[in-house]
Amino acid sequence: GIHGAMQNHSGTGVGAAVWDLHELLRDIDPLSLGVQFDIRHAVTEGGQCWPVGLQLLRPWIRCTDIKDFKWQQSPGAAAVINTPLGEGIVPLDAYFKLVRQLNITGPMSVHLEYAPFEGLKTPLSPDERQRQFSAAMRKDIAVLKTLLQRNGIA
Repeated sequence: GIHGAMQNHSGTGVGAAVWDLHELLRDIDPLSLGVQFDIRHAVTEGGQCWPVGLQLLRPWIRCTDIKDFKWQQSPGAAAVINTPLGEGIVPLDAYFKLVRQLNITGPMSVHLEYAPFEGLKTPLSPDERQRQFSAAMRKDIAVLKTLLQRNGIA
């Protein structure tokens, strides 16, 4: 009953372009090994073609990662800035609409990769850290529930 899943991840490694994962998996039984599809990384690397990658990998997707980001631009450079759900550029409504159409199911992991979870420049007291963590988690879960309901998934 154990199933392996490789996460697509932005950068220069295998799987940054989801085509890599398809090439690795195309002759492998999806019941044995698959993909943990990460929409944030798919949008970061694929821009507007993320739906093609989602459809291509559909047979192997057994779990998904949900997160958001925005670009911080400067002349000749751009950096990824992770954001709370709904505050970035990931087209979450379009994503969940396609997830529903393709009947993608399975566990969903909300990744909290923004401050105060990551990238804090100033340490917080334990009480303040707990307060901020709890508030951020509650907010992301509320946004996710709204997205799921609005797109007929929940």
